[in-house]
Parts: sequence; structure tokens; C-alpha cells
Amino acid sequence: MKRALLLLGLLYSVGAASPATGQHYVHSAVWLRFAPSYTLNPHWTFLADVWYRRQNDLHAGVWNPLAAPFLGPSGRIGASFRTEHWALTLYPVAIYQSYPALGKQADYARPRSTEIRPHVFAEWSQPLRGQLSFRFRAGYEFRRFADGSTAGRARFRAMLRKELNDRTYTSLWNEVLLPVRPHVAVRQLCEINRTNLALGRNVSNHLTLEAAYQFTYRQRRTLVEFDEEHALTLTGFYRF
Repeated sequence: MKRALLLLGLLYSVGAASPATGQHYVHSAVWLRFAPSYTLNPHWTFLADVWYRRQNDLHAGVWNPLAAPFLGPSGRIGASFRTEHWALTLYPVAIYQSYPALGKQADYARPRSTEIRPHVFAEWSQPLRGQLSFRFRAGYEFRRFADGSTAGRARFRAMLRKELNDRTYTSLWNEVLLPVRPHVAVRQLCEINRTNLALGRNVSNHLTLEAAYQFTYRQRRTLVEFDEEHALTLTGFYRF
């Protein structure tokens, strides 16, 4: 338990290591996600995700999270191989249509970004005391944009999850995203630091609904501009 908390705190510290001085832009957003899956056997599961996100409009204030597009219809398809404590997940097909975070007037002139982003994750899970469990995930994303440019990104996430009863759970996780090869544009230690507090419920044998508050701290490539995003995330997990 102590080691799990230490790792969770360490990840948060790495993500929060960006300079405090600079220009900060506060945002609100709503993230929608639908995640169907099909379990072939105890080891293999086929996965998919569909996302859609909205954000506030700078001209109408911060707390209007449905005013402007943030992520157009996007998605991924993959498969996961799982053992008792380990899971390896590969998403060979992943397409994202992202809009810039609207923090200043110049952001309105930035175009929508379309990218292909295959990625792979390895996750280790360990039961703790009672109904508490710990999960640590590490992964790599290869990003190819519509203009032909490429970039790499490493992701590390630590999660604590507690089963409240047979149908309900809560979770707390922190994730950091670090720019890595093949292309690192600037000397940037941490691109994104994200913290998520969720409550989920199994409403049937096939469907789980989850709602969460998520805070994202994002450093722009100027290194002196930061986005602080407060988001409501709504997810539906459907098991065929």
C-alpha cells in the first residue's frame, strides 16, 4: 500500500515539475467515451474506443464546456492479452481529430489536427488489502500527423481502485505523458500531467457506466504557457 501511494505521488511530482511562472489558461471540458469489448477467452480480449469531446469558448467564459469542439469523432481498435497480474495491449489502429485548446485569441487561428496514433501498453496489477487494488501502466505512442510529421510519446499511469460493493467501484489515477523520439521539438520534460477521480457502476452484466472529474495540466511548446483543464468525463463500457 505504501509503495503504491509512493509511486502515485512520484508520478504526480514528475508531472508537476514544470515551472510555476508563465501564462496559465483555465479551461472546462466534457469528455465522452464509448468502449465496447469482446472477450474471446480468459486471456484474449478485443477492444475498441470511440471518443468525442467539447470545451469552453474563450469569448463566453470558462464554465461553458459544451460551447466548442475539442476532439472530433475519434477512435481506436486493438487487442489485449492478460495473465493474472499482467496485461499487454496493442492498438494498431487509432485515429484522432483534435482541436486546439482555446486559451487565447491566437488559438482560434490554429487548424484542426488529424493524426494516426498506434500505441502499445503494458499493465501490472496487484491486489492490496480488502477490496483495494493497484495498477501501473506504461506505454508508447507513435504519432503521425496529416502533414507527414511524426512524434513519440511515453505514458505512465498509476491507479488505486476500490470495489465499494458487487456493482460499484471508485478509482484514483495519475498519468504523465512525456515527449520522446522520434521527434522532440523542445526541451520539455513533461507534456501532460493528468489526475482522475472516478465512480463507476455495473448497471448490467454487459454495461458499466463511469463518471469522473479530471484535471489536466498541459505545458505548451513555448514552455512558458500552460493549460489547466477541468473536465467531466462520462464513459460507457459495453461487454459483448
